Amino acid sequence: MAPPLFTELAESDKALNQQLLDTIAGELGFTTPLPPTLASVRRGKVQHAEDSGHGSLRPLVIVALLGAGRDRAHPLYRAAGRHPGLLERLDRLAQARDRVAHDNDDPPSRTVERHRETVFLLVETLLLTR
Repeated sequence: MAPPLFTELAESDKALNQQLLDTIAGELGFTTPLPPTLASVRRGKVQHAEDSGHGSLRPLVIVALLGAGRDRAHPLYRAAGRHPGLLERLDRLAQARDRVAHDNDDPPSRTVERHRETVFLLVETLLLTR
């Protein structure tokens, strides 16, 4: 039985984690380097996402990326081939969600349409195509 995915991450070495995640993302075909806000997700948040299957977007993306690093048939390979910038787009979506969740009173920006497209891209690539 393989060890949990989160154990591949260092507990407090952000540079090492960035290097690991960039390597995996690059091997899959995603644009690298990954945004620091994505690659620096704390190991504990990734562990919670892996253990529970729940969590915020960034830790869930990291769990998926680590899983893809172990499985050549992982759907992220197909996603990377079609949309190499998808991880960066998902990071921007997480950033927008964080602003809204933290009582930002600004009206929704024009980027909402771009975020909607990102979600549709993800659903199409991971769920609707073979």
